[in-house]
Amino acid sequence: MQLHGNPVFSHNRSILGINIQYIKNGEINLKTLAMVELFDKHTAVNLKTSLLDVLVKYEITREQIYTITCDNAANMIRMARIIKLLSMILEMILSIHVNM
Repeated sequence: MQLHGNPVFSHNRSILGINIQYIKNGEINLKTLAMVELFDKHTAVNLKTSLLDVLVKYEITREQIYTITCDNAANMIRMARIIKLLSMILEMILSIHVNM
């Protein structure tokens, strides 16, 4: 599954659109998971929190996400790096726990 996320500012409102793209029965599907209104600054940490909240709501796991697509804004790139780092840390913790 490919994950798309981009914040936009329009009509004095800030919205993070979160879409997924996946293949089912040989067909490419594109679905909007959420349009999240952002009340805080568009920092990488705030965007990550909003994105992870939606993924948890739909029970989407890291293993199901193949790529994250976003614009080239520094906060979006940093958000993707934070998510990747958190996944790596979680993987290491689980690996240590299993091997104990």
